[in-house]
Amino acid sequence: MYKRQVELPIGKAITKRIPYRNPWNKPKSFALVSSDETILRPRDGAGKITIPPNGVDYLRLYFPAVQRRGMMQCFLYVNSEFDQSEEVFLLRLLVA
Repeated sequence: MYKRQVELPIGKAITKRIPYRNPWNKPKSFALVSSDETILRPRDGAGKITIPPNGVDYLRLYFPAVQRRGMMQCFLYVNSEFDQSEEVFLLRLLVA
């Protein structure tokens, strides 16, 4: 599991991106799934990404506006095309 801290401005929606590497020798498709879509959603439509063999692309994320200060956390699951978990990111969101 990877851990990341993301700073969010209070009352403002933002986008972020995280580099992600396909370690396989063939193209792979991944689905991005949030544990809490009220504070984190994949930015690109259906939340799917295809990365070439041994290539790198970005997980594009959207954080809707949050109206209260504090710390929140959610998980971002990177799942295979068979809906099996490949990676998990724990995102700690600091709203200030």
